[in-house]
Amino acid sequence: MPSGARRRARSWDCCRCRPLAACAGVLQAAVEDRRLARNPCRASTVRPSAAAPGRVDAWPPERVLAVRTALPERYRVLVETGTGLGLGQGEAFGLCMEDIDFDEEAVHVRRQVKMVRTKLCFALPKGRKVRDGPCPTPVEAKHRRPRTYNLLVTGCERMAINRNCLNSCVWKPALAESGVIAALEETPRTGLVSGSNAAIDAVFA
Repeated sequence: MPSGARRRARSWDCCRCRPLAACAGVLQAAVEDRRLARNPCRASTVRPSAAAPGRVDAWPPERVLAVRTALPERYRVLVETGTGLGLGQGEAFGLCMEDIDFDEEAVHVRRQVKMVRTKLCFALPKGRKVRDGPCPTPVEAKHRRPRTYNLLVTGCERMAINRNCLNSCVWKPALAESGVIAALEETPRTGLVSGSNAAIDAVFA
């Protein structure tokens, strides 16, 4: 498929998903304000349209370095774990120092951080399989007692990263500052910036 056709297909898929996302956001606000008991858009029977298959083009080194520079220092290692290790965003958030074997130059992908309803939890990596991968220069989080990990990257409160907050408050501003996406605007309700998540896929697997 020509690159222009791929861009148009992705744009159409994004347009089809936006109404559901907007509706889900409004209803979730009603739930948080105790106007609704549950968000019907979160039901298991409600699913967004499947995206058309397409190829994610790798960023040139100049763009990767520009985005890394625009990120706060504590989050810059996420660029290396995404582009260098091929981790998904949740897997990068769940990576621990103990998962990196510097002697063998290997990384053990054992968990990811994911959102279940309104709480962050640990789960198996993508595909529900642990794996090992090369690192240049099976336990699932369904347990009764709390489990702690020495995460490689944490949020401002030294806890697991909430991807929604990071994407809106840190990642997208860095993409805009480095010229990857257009300038962002603040939403009237939350004050968080808005914009597409498509550019994030170029860093995280």
